[in-house]
Amino acid sequence: MHHLTLPMMKHNLRKLIPAGIAVLIGTMFITCTLIFSDAFSQAMIIRNTLSFASSNWQLTIPKQQTNDAEVSLHAVRDYKLDQLNRIAKTQSVAIDGIRVDSVNQIRIQQGDEGYTEIAIPTATRSSMVPLDIVEGHQPTEPGQIAIPKSTADSMKLHIGDRVRTTAKSELDASELDTPEQDVSEQQHSETDQPQDSVATLIEEPLTIVGLTHEPKGSYIYGGAALVTPATFAKFMGLPSFNDVPCSSVFVQMSGSEEAQQQVAEQVQKQLGLTLQSRSEVASQILKNQSGENDAIKMSLLSFGVLSLFVAALVIGNTFQVLVAQRRRTFALLRIIGAQSRQLYFQVVLESALLGLASSVLGVACGIGAMALAISAHVFGTSMTMHVVITTSTLITPIVFGVLATIVASLSAARMATHVTPLEALQPLDLVEHTQRQRVRTVFGTIVLLAGVSLAIWAAQYWKTAENSTWLLAAITGCVLTFSGVGITAHFWIPQLLRLIGKGVSKIGPSAKLAVANIAKNPRRITATGLALLIGVTLISTIGTGAACAKQTMNTKLNTKYSVDISVSGIPNDQAASLKQRLHKEPGIQSVLAAPTAQVKVTDNVPEAMKKTPHGTDLLVMGIPNLQSLKSVLNVTVPPMHWDADQILLSQLLPASGARIQYQPQLTIREYQHADSSDPSEPALTVDTHVLNFRNIVDTGDTVAFVDASLFDQQVLHAQSTTMLIRTDTTAQQSESEIVHTVSNAVPDIPQVSIVAPVVEKEKWNTTVNQVLLLFVVLLAVAVIIALIGVANTLSLSVIERTRETATLRAIGMTRQQVRRSIGIEALLTTVVSSLVGLMLGTGFGSLGVAMVLGPVVHEFTFTIDWVGDAVILGIAIAAALIASISPAQIANRVSPVEALAVE
Repeated sequence: MHHLTLPMMKHNLRKLIPAGIAVLIGTMFITCTLIFSDAFSQAMIIRNTLSFASSNWQLTIPKQQTNDAEVSLHAVRDYKLDQLNRIAKTQSVAIDGIRVDSVNQIRIQQGDEGYTEIAIPTATRSSMVPLDIVEGHQPTEPGQIAIPKSTADSMKLHIGDRVRTTAKSELDASELDTPEQDVSEQQHSETDQPQDSVATLIEEPLTIVGLTHEPKGSYIYGGAALVTPATFAKFMGLPSFNDVPCSSVFVQMSGSEEAQQQVAEQVQKQLGLTLQSRSEVASQILKNQSGENDAIKMSLLSFGVLSLFVAALVIGNTFQVLVAQRRRTFALLRIIGAQSRQLYFQVVLESALLGLASSVLGVACGIGAMALAISAHVFGTSMTMHVVITTSTLITPIVFGVLATIVASLSAARMATHVTPLEALQPLDLVEHTQRQRVRTVFGTIVLLAGVSLAIWAAQYWKTAENSTWLLAAITGCVLTFSGVGITAHFWIPQLLRLIGKGVSKIGPSAKLAVANIAKNPRRITATGLALLIGVTLISTIGTGAACAKQTMNTKLNTKYSVDISVSGIPNDQAASLKQRLHKEPGIQSVLAAPTAQVKVTDNVPEAMKKTPHGTDLLVMGIPNLQSLKSVLNVTVPPMHWDADQILLSQLLPASGARIQYQPQLTIREYQHADSSDPSEPALTVDTHVLNFRNIVDTGDTVAFVDASLFDQQVLHAQSTTMLIRTDTTAQQSESEIVHTVSNAVPDIPQVSIVAPVVEKEKWNTTVNQVLLLFVVLLAVAVIIALIGVANTLSLSVIERTRETATLRAIGMTRQQVRRSIGIEALLTTVVSSLVGLMLGTGFGSLGVAMVLGPVVHEFTFTIDWVGDAVILGIAIAAALIASISPAQIANRVSPVEALAVE
């Protein structure tokens, strides 16, 4: 029997090709998903270890934790670099270079034009600096600076030019955290004095000796300037570079790997410091990001498995029709001695070979597609991605593809075993027995109810779905629900079509014939409708999933980065003129100038606030009305009663994002009166409103908004003004260019601080859009699968009723009426199947996003893309009509006499 397999496959090759393409697409997508996941992980590691440059080790001081922030500022001297060098020598390891990881904000001024830049100190080796020196060299002496080439081009500066550089210093060496310092002492010192301490403006004329370029995004403001360690310390107002605060020290060592590892162990043992290799830091980063990466990988793999599930249904339908058409062949084989078991394995072997060949081609196409996509920078240029091929990348898709094909063919294989020798002389009859239909309906209903119940149960725990039990329950629920719908399709699809067909049949003879054909051949119409249902459900699942994922991530990003740009510490007498200047700048949509004061909560203090380094401090800003706040905040401000007795508070702690529970009212006092117990001292009791916003200012204070009339009436006294700015998303300028524009417009004042969360938000948005781009690719894949399934099913359906169509032609039906009848039949089936598919896809897509992204970002926003659903419905109708063209041509190609002569 086995020697008949290949000839039979060759004979039916045209009918097997669509099923093979469906498997190829599914395995291709799984391959692309695995490659993308590995490439994305590697790209994130590269991106997060850019600061190493040529360094191979990172020296850190173990962090002391508080409830809401990490105390991680330590002076350079605390890293005990002399002792590190001594330990290295004992192990015959050379310290080739040192780079202190510290940054400071400086302003480069030339005449009336100026830019705010990030400054970093030089390293003992230029290769250790995560910047490219595109012209000149790195500074080697005090009084020298290397600035970003983009800044030099904008200000028309060249190597050798002198510039005036200024930096704001608020830090004293005595304030730096040391390993021995008690965290509670620092917390006490921070909460006992307001954050707007007196700043000192340090000015230093410097000569440009180099131009830098940073193409990989190490610094969010588009690059950095380089200065010598002595100049860097001077900018921070510190007497020595040993007093400079830093988060870590990068080290370049040479020697055997074993000896370097011994140095790391001795540093931990003798100095109490942590020395980690680049690979160890990368592994830690990968571990910390495993939640986000696994969420992306699971989302894509879920759709990949769903694609194979769809392909399996298409394959199963194809093999059932093929077995039915080969029934006489199988009966003849039974006559000459073939056993039922041999027929069973004949079909299974045929499906296995089809699955293997299609899966291998799918893997090859997947590798090629990802190589082309990465080389063409389809996923953007912000991350360096490479094709990563592992054993699992090659084996997993093939295993999935072959198993899906074999499982899909088992039902058809069982059909082959029921063929008796006498059926070789009987006419072809594909109508199922009534008793079998009833059993199938009952079984399908039980599966459907079980799936819906399981999905609803799992959906209640979407926030805790990091427990794989709930995610597995949700996936199982969706699969059972879809399986139940498919199993019972022979019942509900014909019933719905008959109901709708009563009105359609009045249109004309072709429509009446189409409706009659639907009623006469429920099995065929169910197969066609199910193929469409599969495609539309897949498309709707992807579309709804993409819409919900995008909205969920937008909500999360808008909450975390609630304002695009904020400028704090502006003197009150300069606020009005600065606001006017900013309004005129390109790329700025709206500006809110808010008088600002530091206050303390004295009554009804939330417990969460007491545990933060800032204690009960609030930074209150005055707004004229809620509309002005809506114009600059990225989060939605709901309607609420607003007057001088109201306060709008952040429900999230600035650093951790943990929630704060407020009482309906709280009492605040200005800082100079905060500790007073005298009831005559001014205090303000206000009604609380809460909103989810964060990162308004960079001081770490919890921000609140009050009515500006409190400042006008001198109930509160403005210590400074804060500008909240919303950028124009339609502007031609990039976010970094807009930030430069703002910094250039801000006057050169020591206490002014510019914070631009919009730059970081834009990077996250880019990453999200890159991932969602894959969902668009999935949408295209779903359309292809739908077209293949519909065209294949309709073609087989027409082939089955060749004699029937010929009879209609013989009694006078025209070719046009045949085409119209098949088109109306396809259209009716499409509308019913598509509407059901849209409902299923909306549920599956939203549940999938909630279960996968919910535990990671702790947010879920349900949304229905009505425009997308309308497009999907239109595409499905067009796909069905297009798919009906070829079957109609097949039906019209055979003459009535020839068709009636076919047995």
